[in-house]
Amino acid sequence: MLHSITSLRLVSQKTFAPSAFKRNTDLKDWVLAVKNVDEKLRDDHKQSHDIYLEEAAWNNKHAALASNSCNANITSKAAAAPVGVKNYHHLLDEECALLKKYNGCFKCYYYNQDHGAKDNICDFPDGHTYKMITAQQDAAGNPQGTRAVAAITTATEEADVTDDEGNFAAAVMQSAALGDGSFSESDGAHMVLIHPEVIKELCLECFALKKPKEVSVTINNGKTKKNMLLTHYVKLSVTSLDNAWMSKTVYAIIAPRLLSGYNLLHPQPVSPPPLTK
Repeated sequence: MLHSITSLRLVSQKTFAPSAFKRNTDLKDWVLAVKNVDEKLRDDHKQSHDIYLEEAAWNNKHAALASNSCNANITSKAAAAPVGVKNYHHLLDEECALLKKYNGCFKCYYYNQDHGAKDNICDFPDGHTYKMITAQQDAAGNPQGTRAVAAITTATEEADVTDDEGNFAAAVMQSAALGDGSFSESDGAHMVLIHPEVIKELCLECFALKKPKEVSVTINNGKTKKNMLLTHYVKLSVTSLDNAWMSKTVYAIIAPRLLSGYNLLHPQPVSPPPLTK
């Protein structure tokens, strides 16, 4: 391509030399010579432009081929990564289920951990030396131990209420929430019971238990035993009068005909005891 441009330049210099114009003494011949030179210049310009476009296309094509070859070499080198580079193991569905079951971390793959993958206090295990976790041991070879069981309101075999955070709660009479100091508390109660009249007075929303709860009630000094089926519960919490404090949510099972109908929200006035003589 460069050789063609050089040859064209030499021919143009010879054609347009000043000596070629000096030989024409007649005006008509001189005008004709200028016309021929002008046409020659146009042809030379077009030919030079075509040569430039052809050479530019050739250079671009070979530059693209060279770039692809370079990228291919880089890719092949990257594929052959050194053995020392850390490789991470992708958890299987069975491993994820085990980590969830035994309170494990989804980053270090250890059981019974108080941290999580977002805490940034641990690292992923090396994929070259990783051993698949099982129900018997985690990624470090530690046993799964005992899984922590979440506490709920009732201490029975099955959890009836799981939609909100559960808390242990003693059976406290409603007068304790009113703050008049005359409450009655039973720390040994395994469930909280509430009378339907109290629910109606407080306008509480009732929910159905997933599984009805059967209870036995002994009355008349242990002479009579009565079985009852409890089917609904409510959620309630108390606040201070200035709204500066609020208790956690307590689940109370509705117990009709089990609790006395004594109105705890509006108790009857009690006469003072007679004076002793």
